[in-house]
Amino acid sequence: MLIRSSSFLLSLLLVIGAICADEPVSFTKQIAPILKAKCVPCHGPKLAESDYRVDTFNFLMASGISAGETDESDFFDRLITTDQDVRMPAESDQLPMREIEMFRKWIQEGAAFDGGSKDASLEQLLPRMKHPDPPEAYPSSLPISAIASDGKQVFVSGYHEITAWSLDGKLVRRITDQGQRTYSIDLHPNRARILSASGTPGELGEVRLFDLESGKPPTVVQKAGEVIMDARYSPDGKKIAIAMPDGSIRILNSDSFEEQTRLVGHSDAVVAIDWHRDGVRLATASRDASAKVFDTNKGQSIATFTGHNECVNGVKFLDDQQLISVSDDGTAQRWKIDGGRREQVVLSQARTPVLSVSVSENSFLLCGAIPTHQYKLGSNQLLQRDDAPDEWVTTSGILLADSEDIFLTGTQTGLIRIWFSDKEKEASEFRAIPR
Repeated sequence: MLIRSSSFLLSLLLVIGAICADEPVSFTKQIAPILKAKCVPCHGPKLAESDYRVDTFNFLMASGISAGETDESDFFDRLITTDQDVRMPAESDQLPMREIEMFRKWIQEGAAFDGGSKDASLEQLLPRMKHPDPPEAYPSSLPISAIASDGKQVFVSGYHEITAWSLDGKLVRRITDQGQRTYSIDLHPNRARILSASGTPGELGEVRLFDLESGKPPTVVQKAGEVIMDARYSPDGKKIAIAMPDGSIRILNSDSFEEQTRLVGHSDAVVAIDWHRDGVRLATASRDASAKVFDTNKGQSIATFTGHNECVNGVKFLDDQQLISVSDDGTAQRWKIDGGRREQVVLSQARTPVLSVSVSENSFLLCGAIPTHQYKLGSNQLLQRDDAPDEWVTTSGILLADSEDIFLTGTQTGLIRIWFSDKEKEASEFRAIPR
């Protein structure tokens, strides 16, 4: 038994009356938020000091909780002890009396669980957060980190929002209740739905679904303790692939959001994904400097490419057998699924990061801290090169069109450019910043 002071116990008794005795303490609503904020940073999946984790209900119970008995619960003793060498949170102030009493009452009530899976992360169990409203007008430019289009509007990442713009640069709509920064935007192939990956670095990652027809509050599809960088619909819209910060990829049913498959093999965060048109194969890019191809039906990796030596920022299928990947190492490399063999270094920029690749029916675009390059699909013939902008192109996408390739790019100062394959057509641009 750890040391408890009489003055502490007296203080604890004084706050007991502040918590309703008739209403049971909720693990998901009251206990999980405290654990997430105060305990998981040192005792979670990334950093488990003393091999001690509390980032799921089952991990917490294994840490020394005896349901119904605070005197027998080592976890509770560590919250209230006066011995600073063993008290939790370590190297921090003791929890407020009200929070300690919450734990005491929850344990004495039997340490009940009121969530879905006891192995689910605390982020998944927390109630849906209502995010702050975005500023009415932005005081300065904001880097564009995600972009998508339905051919009529351009959807752009903002601060706690996704903005929709007409092709001539008029603000059409502001989609709010979104994470702090948006890292990917994907449109359902058949329905007016937006899938977004977002988050706050070091705190929260989310995938949210916005139904533009119903106007209902967004659905939180997935949560994590770190930002989620990408989420994509399968070509038929029936599945969702999510790039997770723990190095896994989750495949979910797009209606029920039930997890169907969990793909593993990366040793660091997955930052970008791309579905093959067959709806089975999935390409992935990771901070572990590798790219992979998975068979989502079998749930296994079928190819691994290790030709980069820094974070792989993007990967796209070029055809049934070839892919292209781009990296912080300054290269864009074409490689084959069969054996993960490199076919060609398409672009080398002396370690100037290549951040994004977009592929259309006839060509592909490479962007980053480099001049933007457009190449012909298949032959890798350079079609266009933009040497004029002096700012990074942070993301790119495709503007849907039947007759020609039209690309979108977004920059670090909020500039949207619409690129045409036809060299006779001059690129148009506008600043996607609400003013």
